[in-house]
Amino acid sequence: MTRTLAHAHSNGWNWCGHFLLPPRGGWPTTNASGMLVAGSRVGLLAGGFFLIVWGCKGDTEFHCNHFRIPGHWSSNFPCADCPADTSTSPMRWSNFKADAPWKVLGFAGNTERWLRHVAARGKNVHIIFKAVADGGLGLGTEHLFRDTLHICCLGILPHLLGNTLWVLCFTTIISSVRTPAGRMNEVWERITDKYKQRQTGSQFNWIDLSTFTDEKKPNAE
Repeated sequence: MTRTLAHAHSNGWNWCGHFLLPPRGGWPTTNASGMLVAGSRVGLLAGGFFLIVWGCKGDTEFHCNHFRIPGHWSSNFPCADCPADTSTSPMRWSNFKADAPWKVLGFAGNTERWLRHVAARGKNVHIIFKAVADGGLGLGTEHLFRDTLHICCLGILPHLLGNTLWVLCFTTIISSVRTPAGRMNEVWERITDKYKQRQTGSQFNWIDLSTFTDEKKPNAE
């Protein structure tokens, strides 16, 4: 398969074109423009077995930038998974009320709804989302996966942990210490005790309030 893709690349296929070839189960005989290539290999690849692309994994920014789909964080429609927007209407992304309309308009498993959203935003449907009969890969919204590193480790998790520390330090939920800084000291002592008990190390020698908030404006967004 690697040789097939390398052969395709040498004949002018882009990366998406590479993935349009394996489902055919044979060596490419034309370049990306459809012209016959002299000396091309012929016949079945891998004894007749063939590859089907069933998913694409990446962070949201990658999907939006490379597939030119709505959902980039800087756009008026900052979500790639629903039609939430930046307006002041009930569709605003920050409306988390139980009846927020965007909650029931998600694109997961509903490629048709997503394609209408793409068209309404003036975007062209990327070739990987077009039907196989139209020369595409036939992928849908259920085939786009978010990678753990960007979405969890570098995305949601820091906010989750930062908010947890904020609650522990700026409320009296666990401590009677009167100041946020004092509560932070107590929290850190408890954390380091756990490290010692489990005989594990940490990349942090110390953390304070400035690690996760502005001490002078802790309630600012």
